[in-house]
Amino acid sequence: MPDPPAIPGFYYDPEKKKYFKIQKNHLAPPGSKYSQDAVNQQEMLSKKRKREEFEKIQREAQTLKRSPMLTNVNSWTLTREQGLRSDPNARAKALASILKPSAFLEIHDYWHRYVYADNTIRSFDYDALGLTLVAGLSGPNTCLTSTFVDPYPNLLEGEAIHRGFKNLRSIPSWHRRIHQPTNSDVTSVNIGPNRTLMYTTLGASSSAEIHLSSLNLHLPSQHGAQDYFDWSVILGPHEPDTMWSGTVNRFISEKDIFSIGTGKGVVNIENNPDGPHYSVFSAVRGKNKDRPDDALSVEWLSPNILSAGFRSGHIVLYDNRTKGSTLRLGHPSSVIQIRRADFDSGLVVAGLKSNMNLYDLRMAGPYKKKENSKSVFRFDYANEVTTSAGLDVHRESGIVAAAQKGGVQLYSIKDGAKLRHFNTKATVWKGFKYPNQPHVTCLRFVEEVKGPENGRTKLLGSIGTRVVQFR
Repeated sequence: MPDPPAIPGFYYDPEKKKYFKIQKNHLAPPGSKYSQDAVNQQEMLSKKRKREEFEKIQREAQTLKRSPMLTNVNSWTLTREQGLRSDPNARAKALASILKPSAFLEIHDYWHRYVYADNTIRSFDYDALGLTLVAGLSGPNTCLTSTFVDPYPNLLEGEAIHRGFKNLRSIPSWHRRIHQPTNSDVTSVNIGPNRTLMYTTLGASSSAEIHLSSLNLHLPSQHGAQDYFDWSVILGPHEPDTMWSGTVNRFISEKDIFSIGTGKGVVNIENNPDGPHYSVFSAVRGKNKDRPDDALSVEWLSPNILSAGFRSGHIVLYDNRTKGSTLRLGHPSSVIQIRRADFDSGLVVAGLKSNMNLYDLRMAGPYKKKENSKSVFRFDYANEVTTSAGLDVHRESGIVAAAQKGGVQLYSIKDGAKLRHFNTKATVWKGFKYPNQPHVTCLRFVEEVKGPENGRTKLLGSIGTRVVQFR
């Protein structure tokens, strides 16, 4: 039965089925259903219910309903209607399937008079804005080099590069950004969100060093020679030390914050407007209680929480606000690489003795001495003794890239499934003679932001003085 017609100044009560005169607010008794405010409130609620019912009908009409066939056990193999969401590795498989190894850059060709062919790139980073690779080398002549990567290689036709020095035709000089000799091996290279470059040296006969430089916004180009660095400063620890690793806090964009793993713990460098600020976290003791542990790898988990993996297998969390620390995980072997997973509390940890695990800090529980922490799962990883083995995680797609036995293995971060394997022996240029199968020392996922490949995801890996791209 339709509602009775509305009469101005009166309210129809559907329960009592009568009209009542609407009273002014100041005349109506408290709690009256027929005051002006109460009637307005009832009308608003009625309109809201009608709108919600209409939206529900629209949603149901636009929603694809699950096929009733899938409720039958005999039809469980029909996965077509379930779509990609039925496979948690769908995105990882999609990216892994299109990656192919190809040449990216050979440092020796650009700096052949300064960089020996038997040097090794220990760490590198890619300046996507400047299309420049910055690499730190170890070996016969330790140095930092940076080189422009031409996005249009076909335009260099006629600039053919030959392995023999007699016929060597040099790449244009404006492609070479900077060459800086160092006193010892370069152990880490990182570019911050504000284009501050930090690289560290290992330290041997001389003290280890931390170098900070600002990358020039007016990038060097073919049309004018400009410095790639605006300024550069060298910081040293308060006493001679060993620098093993370094990373940058990519959660904070206001300033560049770098962390360095040393032989005596972890230090922080904040590049503030008034200059770099140096701070030290509390040291962690190793198996030998008389000396601090070596922090072989560091990684930021959030804007304020830093994780560090040590030679003893300990994994420690630091709070940048309080400078406090807590020992959270115990890995079965020395931690050589550590990366944040695709969720805040997840850590992908690679170590020696073929140990690479995914840990979840929520399920690890309190640390127990002489016991390895419980992991979500263990990857099928092969690396017994190599301490310089690349590792990186592409969180958006859920891919873990790990270097092992002269190759690069791609895994799913969801369940550790092997997605693809690249044999690096097939990517070595003719003319290079490696005594053993070449090993990938550093891996980085990068996103192009300029040139013809703008928006493309690449995996870069270093082999000797060469960087190979998988794209």
